[in-house]
Amino acid sequence: MPTQTDRRIVRTKSALKEALVELMTDKPFRSITITEICRQANYNRGTFYAHYQHKDDLLEEIMNDTIQGFMSAFRKPYENKDQLQVDLLTHHTIKIFHYVEANRPIFSLLLDRESNTGFQERLCQSIQHMLLHEFQFHFPEEQKEIDMNLYVYHHSYALIGILMYWVTGGFRYSSGYMAEQLLYIVNSDRQNLVSIKIERRS
Repeated sequence: MPTQTDRRIVRTKSALKEALVELMTDKPFRSITITEICRQANYNRGTFYAHYQHKDDLLEEIMNDTIQGFMSAFRKPYENKDQLQVDLLTHHTIKIFHYVEANRPIFSLLLDRESNTGFQERLCQSIQHMLLHEFQFHFPEEQKEIDMNLYVYHHSYALIGILMYWVTGGFRYSSGYMAEQLLYIVNSDRQNLVSIKIERRS
């Protein structure tokens, strides 16, 4: 059970993260000072340095938290399942767009085409790693020559492209609509797959 100290640390770090995200909506990350972050969060510099050495460490934790949350949302449709049946998926079971929408400010910043944080590449690598290590794709006999690394690379970047189109376009569509469209796209490719087996690794 979290102690009062643990909750205070979580609250403090959350405030510092929110402060940095708010500041990044107005100016580039490299132009933001630790003093500005502390002022925005209503903490002193000593409090900042009790948790982070540099502002880059704060941004790093924000990106890590965001990627972990995204990957958790990605896994929702096949939690506690041994096989993913694509034809049984509905837009209600796809949670990634709901997660992105719920964290709209940070995704707007980190997926911006002029962002130099490296977030887009890291998110894509996380998706690739998950697809390669948590799934076994089974293709029809005539598709056996497909290179799995290239297949995963292609689909992970395609998903990132869809996300960027949605986010940088100002979230003009609802998360439900985006989930529906992703399903249409996935199902259009489904005929090339016999099945997708989920691998459980410790």
